[in-house]
Amino acid sequence: MKLFYAAAVPLLIFTFAGCSGMMPSLYQPGRLKDAKITAPGQNNVSPYWKMADKIEIYHFSEGKGTPVLVLHGGPGFPYAKPWPGLKPLADKFQFHYFHQRGCGKSDNPVYELDSPNYFENMTTLESKLGLGALLSDIEQIRQILGVDKLILIGHSYGGYLATLYAAEFPEHVDRMVLIAPANVVKLPSDSPGLYEIVMLNLPDSMITNFKAYMKRYFDYANIFSQNEETLREMNGEFFIYYAAACSNMGFPMTPITMERTGGWACHGPNFSTGEKYDLTAFVKTVTVPTLIIHGDKDINPVDGSKFYHSLLTNSTLTVIPGADHFPFDHAQGKTTEFTKLIGDFLK
Repeated sequence: MKLFYAAAVPLLIFTFAGCSGMMPSLYQPGRLKDAKITAPGQNNVSPYWKMADKIEIYHFSEGKGTPVLVLHGGPGFPYAKPWPGLKPLADKFQFHYFHQRGCGKSDNPVYELDSPNYFENMTTLESKLGLGALLSDIEQIRQILGVDKLILIGHSYGGYLATLYAAEFPEHVDRMVLIAPANVVKLPSDSPGLYEIVMLNLPDSMITNFKAYMKRYFDYANIFSQNEETLREMNGEFFIYYAAACSNMGFPMTPITMERTGGWACHGPNFSTGEKYDLTAFVKTVTVPTLIIHGDKDINPVDGSKFYHSLLTNSTLTVIPGADHFPFDHAQGKTTEFTKLIGDFLK
């Protein structure tokens, strides 16, 4: 399936059983170290990694040499194949790709949540597909790869996950590359989010339908009447509007081949953070060398990457001319500058 996707999470109004109110944050920064995360034994010939909670994570790799872990965006939008922009470096590095839980070929721990208790559904979803589960998977994968320190490459929402992992486990990160990292360290953000940008750049004839779509998609009062398939269908609708906005702005759109997108996987992390949160102080603790890359034709403003740059004291920011949200695969494989940036940084 080919999709055009960029991740961002808007300010959401959460409701409990139909009553408006502030949703509490279920993710507590810095607590994962106390969880004593340990990966179980693995079948080395299987394309699946087993996690401690019995979820199996699909993975594939390209190259040989120093392991590098690639985190996809979304959340819940996994890549189907290796990135062309990393292929020239595969003689020195082994790039490990995996489908995050709840999407692609990995196990999906949630199909339907039918408890009459909203809070019970919320905590179940968050425990299985929230930030804690996603970050725990990365830590277990580090152990499975047998490295003390990871090199991380995170794209879009994967860049956000890489940053949080580095804050949670600073002793286990060697360096990281953030590619157009999702501007969700703090919500509400000081700059427009993806959905707002899409709406501002849609043709007038599509705005009413888009507003109705947003209302349906983020109807959190009734979200537990949905199931995995209905949520996945709603995810697919977004790309109609995303493509129209990019076209209206005159921006390129690289067709990226992806596997099965997530349904609940796209919402689980929202229940981790709640309606309003600020992780800037936590992110500021990250001191590992960091390269931030952004395309100047990305519908997501470079302001998000600049914000990460301002927080990460040991970071550099490079903007690639002509690149969209997927600089590792943009312009029919013309990824020379991206490849050189990554190669020089990883040296």
